[in-house]
Amino acid sequence: MDKRTIPKISLVFVTTLMVMALPFCALGSTASGTIKRTIRVGELDRVYYLHVSANLPENRALPLVLMFHGGGGTPAYAERDTKFSELADREGFLVAYPEGIGKSWNDGRGIQDIPAQGKNIDDLGFISALIDNVSKDYPVNRKND
Repeated sequence: MDKRTIPKISLVFVTTLMVMALPFCALGSTASGTIKRTIRVGELDRVYYLHVSANLPENRALPLVLMFHGGGGTPAYAERDTKFSELADREGFLVAYPEGIGKSWNDGRGIQDIPAQGKNIDDLGFISALIDNVSKDYPVNRKND
């Protein structure tokens, strides 16, 4: 190995470590952008994506918009198609994109062929836990004023 190979290997190694660490840099409460979060609700790990605007107002309770994907949809499609994250960036609010079980929600119709309904998933408990989870890191306006 010549003397120039070792610095190149070191540079590749350090660069690889930095790239691997990037997803973890966005986990703090001061991060902006859309962040994947997982919370435990009953026996299930539930996922939601939280969009945090870099334009959040300081020293006041923040609006939290819940954007549900449609049946067969995903949070990523909901974020892209509704453009709520872009609106949040302009207007300064939080947006949560919850993920249904099997791309579905238990909306109470009792249709057994719909995964969340057939499994009687507690989506109301999930949304309540999601709001509590966001409120731990951000001053969410629970009074809607």
